Amino acid sequence: LVYVHPTVPFCCEGLLGISSSMIEYPQDTARAILSLLFSGTFRRCRDIRFVFCHGGGVLPALTGRIEWGTARMKDFAAIAPDGYRAEMARLHYDTATAANPITLNALRAIVPHTQIMFGSDYPYGRIRPIVDGLQTCGLSAEELAAIQQGNALRLVPRLRKP
Repeated sequence: LVYVHPTVPFCCEGLLGISSSMIEYPQDTARAILSLLFSGTFRRCRDIRFVFCHGGGVLPALTGRIEWGTARMKDFAAIAPDGYRAEMARLHYDTATAANPITLNALRAIVPHTQIMFGSDYPYGRIRPIVDGLQTCGLSAEELAAIQQGNALRLVPRLRKP
């Protein structure tokens, strides 16, 4: 199990005079996922379960563009025989900074709720906004329970209380 959290590339530290967490972290998350995809790492390392924070960063918003580009790549089937969305649906994502209807529903458009789990960025992020935000995302009681706890327990069964 590998948890991936972004950082700021050297090129972009303080680039726009705003906190790097606002723009660079979501970009870096998407860059990391695409790097692992296009390098063939996801295909070669099927036994590794990856968890990416922040709902995959900007990746859900780029889905159409990535699908358009990969449809034109002659060797993409060797990297992802079942396609881009199938690869994204194998990964896991947390809700840190993504627990709002726009971000979470973009993620849910490309992955099933079974791949999404609670995350808060604690101690840097606050937990209450994530808990409250999930209530605004139009999730069913089953989806909410899975995201809040069930998916993490399925991924890491030893966390279950005896």
